[in-house]
Amino acid sequence: MNSNKKRITVRMPEKLNEEITKKSKYLGLTKNSFILDILWKEFELLEYRSYKKEVDKHE
Repeated sequence: MNSNKKRITVRMPEKLNEEITKKSKYLGLTKNSFILDILWKEFELLEYRSYKKEVDKHE
């Protein structure tokens, strides 16, 4: 295991777990990879929104 990675546990509703499993298999990804993709995309979106607010504030 890579030392720069942290293992976490996520508790989620059974239905969400089933949907994530189905979608990740459909996309040919591991469930872990699929969840990481979702988290990175959401994080980047939040950073963009925060940056945009700062830019708009100074215009």
